[in-house]
Amino acid sequence: MFGCGAGLQLLIVGLLKPPYAASFSGVVFGAVMAGLGVYAGRQPVVRRGFGKRIAITVGAWALLYAAVLVPGFICFQGAAAWWMPGAVAVALPGLIGGYLEARR
Repeated sequence: MFGCGAGLQLLIVGLLKPPYAASFSGVVFGAVMAGLGVYAGRQPVVRRGFGKRIAITVGAWALLYAAVLVPGFICFQGAAAWWMPGAVAVALPGLIGGYLEARR
């Protein structure tokens, strides 16, 4: 859920015009994070080592997010050819982390 929300949020930021991009992406990603918070709060336990795994996942996401966002704002505003692959790259840490956690 985090990976899909992060990718969608990046697409919104990159492809919509500035006044709408920030507010709409904030609402979308806020709803995703609220949903994740409610889900996580209802879980009775956390698996051993989860803190380390989530730190690696979020750290990788943050690095990729910055690597796509900064050049995108400087050189590729509104270019779907930049933002769509960038959204996939930004979604990957969350998707891979979720898959690996589900396998445990």
